[in-house]
Amino acid sequence: CDDDPDEQLALIESDFSAGPKARFTMWIGSWEGAPFAYLQDCDTARHLQPFHADEPPGTRSIGFFIGPSDHLGQGRAAPLIGAFARHLAARGTRRVIADVVPSNTRSRAAFARAGFTTEGRRRDENGDPVLLFARHFFPSEISSGVREQTAPGLSPSETS
Repeated sequence: CDDDPDEQLALIESDFSAGPKARFTMWIGSWEGAPFAYLQDCDTARHLQPFHADEPPGTRSIGFFIGPSDHLGQGRAAPLIGAFARHLAARGTRRVIADVVPSNTRSRAAFARAGFTTEGRRRDENGDPVLLFARHFFPSEISSGVREQTAPGLSPSETS
């Protein structure tokens, strides 16, 4: 990721300390029982990014990062993102989006492998370009089994 790790950690800490008023629902992803990823989701109605105002009601925006470096490049991000998106769909979400820094080729590839498509470029809250990835879930997908699928390896944070 191109983001400053200290800055990202400070943002996460501020969300944890906010408790129920946190901007995001926070999750820990695990692989073979060991935590390895942080994930978050929020309702785009909160307008945390300027382009969220254009999203239909009920859209969830997600983000993630992989923690220990020995988990990078192991093909774990795409299955985790896919399971997370299906988990949100099982809760009624019909559209899941993510904004990715264009130079972050690993995240771009992971979202693509998880069934997301690129919907173009947007500008984030700082005016920097991001690529918008989206995955749509239709009622027929939900009724045909997504609802029964759980997101193995996902657990809500203590403050969710």
